[in-house]
Amino acid sequence: MSIAARRMQRAAQVTVSGGGNPTDGAGSLAVGEASYAVPGDAIYVATDGNDTTGTGLVGAPIEH
Repeated sequence: MSIAARRMQRAAQVTVSGGGNPTDGAGSLAVGEASYAVPGDAIYVATDGNDTTGTGLVGAPIEH
């Protein structure tokens, strides 16, 4: 039996619980829908460059 025939045979034996399509829900999120937590060791930066005394914390970002 060829490799392709074996792959087709294995694919035919795959069952999906619930009877749904295995690709349902597959893929990526739409742009803007993902959200991630800010790491605890993140360094914040003043994007306007106006903070010369910042420490890099959220309340006192460092100068850009």
